[in-house]
Amino acid sequence: MSLDLSEIRFDDLTPISIPVTLGAKSYVLKEATGDASTRYKNALMSSTKMGKDGKPSHVEGLANVEPLLVSLCLFESYEVRGGELKERPVTEAFIRGLPGKIQKKLFEKVKEISGLSEEDTLETLEKQQAELSEKIAALREKQQSELRTNTESNGDTHAKKLLS
Repeated sequence: MSLDLSEIRFDDLTPISIPVTLGAKSYVLKEATGDASTRYKNALMSSTKMGKDGKPSHVEGLANVEPLLVSLCLFESYEVRGGELKERPVTEAFIRGLPGKIQKKLFEKVKEISGLSEEDTLETLEKQQAELSEKIAALREKQQSELRTNTESNGDTHAKKLLS
């Protein structure tokens, strides 16, 4: 195995930022900092209790990691004396007060832009495979339906052979 010893270079250290509007108020969802990522991962790990065999035995408080991460990455603007605008992260209580679908969407997006998505497991890959299979089947059905419609309207004998 050879090591890649080429330079690692990050010219732009600006975090990814996505505008978010909740009601009439504007916010910014930012890529997680190193500190936010570490706090999220620690909360994730502490919610998983390991058994004697070294495997997870039960999970407790896992849902708490979602509002934690979002609160560390969703910023609101506020004005200080002299009209200067500053940003501050929203509170975890604010995130917990949002509807679940909004909190989930913000959580998924901040994980995506921060590189914090779960690693592939057999379970997640099988779920993705099932979802893709459903989409493929729906597209095939749509394609065949369109082909039938075109065949019936055009009297295309070649297409009729493909459908049989």
